[in-house]
Amino acid sequence: MNVSKEIVFRKEFDGSALLFNPVTGETFGLNRTSTFLWEKFAEGMDAEAALAALKEVCGGNLPESAADDVAAFIAQLKEKNYLI
Repeated sequence: MNVSKEIVFRKEFDGSALLFNPVTGETFGLNRTSTFLWEKFAEGMDAEAALAALKEVCGGNLPESAADDVAAFIAQLKEKNYLI
């Protein structure tokens, strides 16, 4: 899994971020959690490693649905060609 080089990432002051695809003109908003995950994907982490990093910064407290939520987020990013 790689971050598409075409996508522009802009982190906001509150920890949220925007992804912009200059080819399509589409903007995609990220909350603080998805921003954290995006940054981990940009570092080359796979889903499992990114989830482990998230769990670590959350003090080990993640909802049971976290793995499914991360998988759904990745699927959405792949569908939009933000991850390849």
